[in-house]
Amino acid sequence: MKTIDNANKIIEAIGLFSEPLGSDLTPAHIKEAIAHHEAAVKHANITKAAAIQASNDKKAALKAIGDLITRVRSAARGKYGPDSTEYEQVGGTRASERKPKKKK
Repeated sequence: MKTIDNANKIIEAIGLFSEPLGSDLTPAHIKEAIAHHEAAVKHANITKAAAIQASNDKKAALKAIGDLITRVRSAARGKYGPDSTEYEQVGGTRASERKPKKKK
C-alpha cells in the first residue's frame, strides 16, 4: 500500500534527523500506527470470512428446507395422487386445476 510504503520511508528518514520533530512524530509512534493498521486489516479479514461463512450456512439451511418441501410434496403426490386434496394442502397444484397444454 502506498501509505504504508510512505510511512516506512518516513521512518527511515526521520531516524537520520539530529533532532526529533515532535513527541508523537517518532519512528516508534509511526511503527505503532502501522501495527494498529495491520491488526485492523487482519480483524476485518476474519470478520469478512465469518460473514461469508454465515451467509453460506444460511443459504444451505434454506436449500435444505426447500428440499424437504419438495420431498413432502412428492410423497403426498405419490401416496394420495396428483389430484388429491392432500397434495393441494401441501402446496401442490391438483391435476384437474392445471391448464391443458395447447397444441401447436
